[in-house]
Amino acid sequence: MLKKVLYLLGVLLMITMQSYGNEDKNFLPILREKAIFVFDKMPDCWNNPEVFTVPKFTEVNRKDMPFEYPAHIKVGYLDSMPYQGKPTKVFAVYGFPEKKLNNNEKFPAVVLVHGGGGTAYTHWVDHWTKRGYAAIAVDTMAGKPLKSFEGADSRAANDVEPGPSDFFADNLPLEDRWPFHGAAAIIKAHSFISSLPEVDKNRTAMAGISWGAVLGGIAAGVDQRFKAVSLVYGCGYVDDATFIADQYLRPLGFWKALGWLEPWDPALYLKKTATPIQFVSDPQDAAFWPRSWQRTTISPKGEVYRTLRNGLGHSHTAGMTVETEEFIDSMLGCIPEAIPQVTNLEIKDRKLTIQWKNINADAVLELVYTDGDWSKKAQKWLNKTITKNYRGEEITFDIPENAKCCYVNIITDKGRNYSSSYRLMPIKLQFIGTGAADYDWSKYGEKGILGSATTLIDDHILIDCGTTAAAALKRFKADYPKITDIVITHNHSDHCEIENIRKVAAGRKINLYASPQVCEKMKDICTVHPLKPGDKFTIGEYTFTTLIGNHVLVDPNEFAFNYLIHGKGKNILYALDTSWLSSHAHKLIGNTYLNAIIWDATMSEPGDWRIFDHCDTYMIRIMREAFEQAQTIDAETINWFNHRARTLWPTSIAAQEKIADREKAKLCHEGEIFYLQ
Repeated sequence: MLKKVLYLLGVLLMITMQSYGNEDKNFLPILREKAIFVFDKMPDCWNNPEVFTVPKFTEVNRKDMPFEYPAHIKVGYLDSMPYQGKPTKVFAVYGFPEKKLNNNEKFPAVVLVHGGGGTAYTHWVDHWTKRGYAAIAVDTMAGKPLKSFEGADSRAANDVEPGPSDFFADNLPLEDRWPFHGAAAIIKAHSFISSLPEVDKNRTAMAGISWGAVLGGIAAGVDQRFKAVSLVYGCGYVDDATFIADQYLRPLGFWKALGWLEPWDPALYLKKTATPIQFVSDPQDAAFWPRSWQRTTISPKGEVYRTLRNGLGHSHTAGMTVETEEFIDSMLGCIPEAIPQVTNLEIKDRKLTIQWKNINADAVLELVYTDGDWSKKAQKWLNKTITKNYRGEEITFDIPENAKCCYVNIITDKGRNYSSSYRLMPIKLQFIGTGAADYDWSKYGEKGILGSATTLIDDHILIDCGTTAAAALKRFKADYPKITDIVITHNHSDHCEIENIRKVAAGRKINLYASPQVCEKMKDICTVHPLKPGDKFTIGEYTFTTLIGNHVLVDPNEFAFNYLIHGKGKNILYALDTSWLSSHAHKLIGNTYLNAIIWDATMSEPGDWRIFDHCDTYMIRIMREAFEQAQTIDAETINWFNHRARTLWPTSIAAQEKIADREKAKLCHEGEIFYLQ
């Protein structure tokens, strides 16, 4: 426990130091890309057994209400959790279908959670009762306190302000904060409706819209009794790509923002539940943007269903989707149909392959894509019909050249819209050469001879261009004319050789990024961009950060470089020709989640003197363990072994693969193409 606390304090100190003095407060997102950062258990406020007790419902005189309610709907107040030590009631409406069920069959039930600034929507309850459900809607907005109901604090939706003053407060106990009371009200409403004799307590669901989906995500993590949950618009990772980050969290500063996120971010609760969850949104939604929405939808342990309807808009009425109704009907057994789900989705060379299951009739298949930045709000998304006669077969089609992010919709014969996850275009990696410098490259092309370490990204960015690079590019059918940029790690001939660069440039002034010393040599061949440690430069969709490598060069004033590469929503650490990663590299990597690492694995086993310039698999294991503890990598991070020395690895590929398997890594093979999805 002490070790964990010390580790946490160290990570927080690092982030605080990184954000110190940043005038635009650009320290968010605080939560991690691929792991729980701080939160790993439910806050203690949820340990109170009163959260799950069945509340008392007190009906009110309808004449005292500001508008008329249908006769089959009851209006009143539910006892809720105490607020600042006082008894508290929340406004609620509930009802049953007007038609009685036969054979004493019980009603399924749904808990309805309104959005921000809203009320406990009577017409929403009415709508669901007409669909055959018992339904309850409860105020979760913590409106302006009223004193008119039997002397208790009644935080009723009929007198709401734009937002409660204690919503983002950090100086109140958790049990007196708005997110707790809002989510607790949902759980209380669930307990109440489930306790009624007319209701089948084993067939209950929740539907939340916008703020109701944020609170609903919290409630779904605490209350595992729901058999289905539909969350419209709202999502977790609210410190990233949401209006909450911009309008509320950034002005708080780092520590107050973290103090809110740690107990309340919905994604952290959704990780705790195996309940089937449906997420519904519009890719152009101005409140909750695609990146946070996507990250949230991969959080739950259970089955996830998605609906992304381009042009849905953001309103309570729009959020009452037919997809939510069909999803809940299906999960609660009210209809026999299963919801369509993607079974396979893969993108290679601008071609998308997909297959769906649970397609019972001709459906419309469409691609929805943007050429903008999906992390920004209000991007333009375009719909492209692929086929109108889809029946569940595997299908492959072209993605427009300008598309940067896309997803696939299936529109069923009933007009229901279901979606795949968002997909950024994959990073195409081709390992042109994978060997260290102890091969006889006069025999290049013969069996067992690995080429000089060279990697091609998306067919146009070449990392290193050494002794065998030009020949290897031809061998593996990589076109010289497509190469627009060369990035050099260091000034050794197996990584940077002037005649090979001249061949690849083929008379063109292509861009070359390298140390000043390399640039001086290449200035007559390429358009040179001298680099120093810590520099950032952009090539197309990629940003490179220049890291100091731990590798000695002839010129003591010259650095060898590793690179942190960010693009298409992914991060790659390119760490060839380095011993232990330098402290400079570690500092600039910071808390960046790494999707892949291409390691210098010159030696297969420890004990060789070259550890002062290169790595062996044991060294890599130790560095990986440190990254794992810092949550910079996880089980999904791909680790490649590259730059293998002829004399320091077994001769047979089978023996090499056995070592890689032992280290839970992949070997880089000559000419291999890999799509980082």
